[in-house]
Amino acid sequence: MVGPDPENDPNYRLYRHSTGCGHRQRIAVANMSSARFGCERCGECWSSAPSNLYLISFTVPNQGEYLKLGYSRNPQSRIGFQFGLSKGVKASLLKLYPMPTGHAAQKTEKRLHNRLRHRFPDAVVPASELSGWINVVSEIYRPRILTEIQQLLKTEIERNRSSGPSGKSGQDTSTFRFRQGQRGKACVPDQHPRGSGRSEERGPERSVRHPFRNG
Repeated sequence: MVGPDPENDPNYRLYRHSTGCGHRQRIAVANMSSARFGCERCGECWSSAPSNLYLISFTVPNQGEYLKLGYSRNPQSRIGFQFGLSKGVKASLLKLYPMPTGHAAQKTEKRLHNRLRHRFPDAVVPASELSGWINVVSEIYRPRILTEIQQLLKTEIERNRSSGPSGKSGQDTSTFRFRQGQRGKACVPDQHPRGSGRSEERGPERSVRHPFRNG
């Protein structure tokens, strides 16, 4: 960190990219704390940066288990900060499939959701059921189709692999456990314009070390 915000906004600070290009920029304190930021000079666009498909299990008090399928550069950060989990909700990252780009991850995710909604319409959870528990309004499924989701994921990954370079095969991440308020790893910015200091809730993320340091 270099110092206070040059525009005198108490929610921002001035940082320098000490491990990279040396660029200085304003970054929101909240985004620095949750590791959702990146260099506006040398940062990588989300669509061309590596990303991941993920499968997450949520356990909601007195309601049971739910499944969330999505894509993100940094699913750990997405769970820890962007889902807005209420107290008592537990989340577990079940599967993680690295993808070559955010664009590829987004296309694959859309194809998966179309198939799931068509094949298992009664397994789609309405947004009202989780209102007040999780800050997600769509793409949530009943746990009874876990096997089918995993099989579709595997099929899509094999399809991507056969059509060109893609990510590694799926990782079993069942040892990762997250609870409300736990922080994820550092990540670069999402789909907001460069220099905004913000990140989009849904945008894909990639795990990296903090590039902005003191001085």
